[in-house]
Amino acid sequence: MARCQGRVVGYALTMRVNRSPYERPLAWIEAVGGLDLRNHDSQGEWMYGIDFVVDPTYRQRGIGTQLYQVRFALIRRLNLRGFYAGGMLRNYSHYAHCMTPVQYAEKVIQREVEDPTVTMQMNRGFAALGVIESYVKADNHPAMLIAWHNAAFRAARPAPVQRRVAEAQPALG
Repeated sequence: MARCQGRVVGYALTMRVNRSPYERPLAWIEAVGGLDLRNHDSQGEWMYGIDFVVDPTYRQRGIGTQLYQVRFALIRRLNLRGFYAGGMLRNYSHYAHCMTPVQYAEKVIQREVEDPTVTMQMNRGFAALGVIESYVKADNHPAMLIAWHNAAFRAARPAPVQRRVAEAQPALG
């Protein structure tokens, strides 16, 4: 949560999941497991972005950057594989009359069109993995599936396998 003079001006809400960003993308409500966040797994290897907001009157002051830096630091500290989310294609509605969500997303990826959400996320090191056409089903709003990989992630070493050596049996002759 970000505060300025005692007032909340931004927040980032996340949860741990075991679902990989390389599995079939889900709409937001399915990804989080409903409004009670049933898909949170305290032992999950990935962080999933539930919501992210900065008060419009406080944008362009580095608050969003600081919130992302805190998320990334937490992921490193917990030794998670990374972070992923559906980045809302906020400006798609301006282009919906002339292109599909996938076409719009391609133009964002190629940097031919700037999207206020996804372009910012790509500038922070997120990779665009694909489009979720009905990410928010209520208004059929598309999103870009984005992922950030923790370069410091170290897979846990499995416990050594205990092997019993069979005692040699004398050959009977």
